[in-house]
Amino acid sequence: MLRSIVRASILCLAAAIGGATAEVACVTTPSLTPLGDGNEGGLVAGEAGEADAAGTGTDPTTGADAAPSADDAAGPSPDPLADAAACAAACPAAGGSCTGATCVIACPGSPRCATQITCPPGVDCSVTCTGTQACHGVDCGKASKCDVSCNGDQACGPIKGMAAETHVDCTGMDACKDVACGGAMCSVQCADASCKPSDVKCCATQCTVNGTAGKCM
Repeated sequence: MLRSIVRASILCLAAAIGGATAEVACVTTPSLTPLGDGNEGGLVAGEAGEADAAGTGTDPTTGADAAPSADDAAGPSPDPLADAAACAAACPAAGGSCTGATCVIACPGSPRCATQITCPPGVDCSVTCTGTQACHGVDCGKASKCDVSCNGDQACGPIKGMAAETHVDCTGMDACKDVACGGAMCSVQCADASCKPSDVKCCATQCTVNGTAGKCM
């Protein structure tokens, strides 16, 4: 192991003035003397400082706290098992079933769902309304993500997209005639006469209708 010792070099200067007792001024100069044959591992003073900095999360060049890594900044990773368990606990009461961690609520036929559909909170939600007046309104509630597909004439009824992220796809005459979007992100796609921008109250932080920024009216 390469070790360092501090050897004191003492420089003494004696001066006799007028036969008086000599005054001695001494200066101590530290020096580092490596021991070993050069093949042994160890730390010199600078390396030791870097090691201390690494152990305490500081920048060895400035002494300041080191910036967090990308992994640390991203926060905890999603837990698929926990998400699936949350879906299984909440989805059946909303009239759906889970596909992985997503609560899937399907209303095929004409009409199928006689009451408003409300997505369970805290989970991803996917609602499909297929057929004329298949659904009597869809409320994304406090879902973490909400996908709504309206396929048919007046397929969905009023839609409230207040989840953190909402996507609405509309096909059929007046399929999505009344849409209100909030949350962080909302996108609405209107095919043919299924809906038009004036049918969408686009108040999410990022909100588009057919790829164009919508209006919060």
